Amino acid sequence: TGNIIRGTAGPAVVVKDSTTPAHVSGNTLISDNPASPVVDVQGPAGVVAENVVRPSVPIPEDGDSQR
Repeated sequence: TGNIIRGTAGPAVVVKDSTTPAHVSGNTLISDNPASPVVDVQGPAGVVAENVVRPSVPIPEDGDSQR
């Protein structure tokens, strides 16, 4: 919950073989591919919500990200 993930080619969060329903929410994947999967629950899923993909933001060469 509440993670920010960058630089992944597959799902950002993977839950495998949980014996109880997995709750995964509030995670952000930074990717320029809006179709990138944020969550992959393999097994019982509980609340899986508010997981989003956001585009990367280039940092100016002078390092000033406040522009």
